[in-house]
Amino acid sequence: MKRTANPKETILGVSASSRRVHAVLVHDAPDGPVVLRHFVRDRSKTDPFSAPDSTPEGSVVDEISIQIGDHPASDDSLFLQSEFGSMGGGEEIAEFGGQASTEYIAPNKVADPFAHELMEILKQCEDAGFHSPRIAFALASEHLGTVSFEAGAMSGSSDSDADGKKKKKGAGKNDLVAQVKALTKDAVSDSKLTLIPMRHRSAGDATHLAVYAQPNEPVSPTVRTVRERRRQAPNVALIDTEVSLFFGLARAIGLRAMTKIAEASGLEMDESSKGAPTTLVVRAGVEDTLVLFIQGDELVHFENLRSIT
Repeated sequence: MKRTANPKETILGVSASSRRVHAVLVHDAPDGPVVLRHFVRDRSKTDPFSAPDSTPEGSVVDEISIQIGDHPASDDSLFLQSEFGSMGGGEEIAEFGGQASTEYIAPNKVADPFAHELMEILKQCEDAGFHSPRIAFALASEHLGTVSFEAGAMSGSSDSDADGKKKKKGAGKNDLVAQVKALTKDAVSDSKLTLIPMRHRSAGDATHLAVYAQPNEPVSPTVRTVRERRRQAPNVALIDTEVSLFFGLARAIGLRAMTKIAEASGLEMDESSKGAPTTLVVRAGVEDTLVLFIQGDELVHFENLRSIT
């Protein structure tokens, strides 16, 4: 979690599955975030405020405007804006090829907002004296799609080097998004997709894990509904994914360990990284299990396994 400029500022982290809404209220202390409240709400079968969002897949819905600091943004543009959300999103990413993910995707294709549960939680925060906390959403794995791919040089696009030889040029962001859409049958929104760089599988080929929101993700319709029902709009800081958050946490732990090794041995970070720690992250759930294999700050392997029990 990023440190906030105001130590008295509170942050409400929210994650919603098809069964429950989990939230934790924290504030930043000198020694790190301190948990103030923890909330768990069972999902209502029907939203008392609005009917489920039945917008067909791939169609466009009206965006809302959410004020974040001094810069307004829509709910869609908030996706994956954490410090790990934009990794690999530069303009010099090479074209990739690969196979679409065969991971389990929840069959429900209709967005199911959790506005009622979120408003109850916000009311409890206010009753406890914590008004207008910044809200950070994390999309659960059941509302995500993933696909890994190897990057290669784009055909038909080249520049000349100093010797006059032709060298192939990497794909831009638009090419990257187009390739991700071609690799999956899901409707992928450009603004709800992020890339996590992975360790190269072969010499010269960059590898990435694309993480994108499913059309049935419930956060956007929830934010819209809460904005319509509350006098004061929710202070939404960011919307991230469960996958990138686990990766970011493990990477931070690995980098801290590498820093301690470098300080103890008197080596530079690049030298100490040769002994980078290996981290295995396993998140076991009722519906599925996430597995991330990380070495140092590099994602080596990712699996999303459907539960069979």
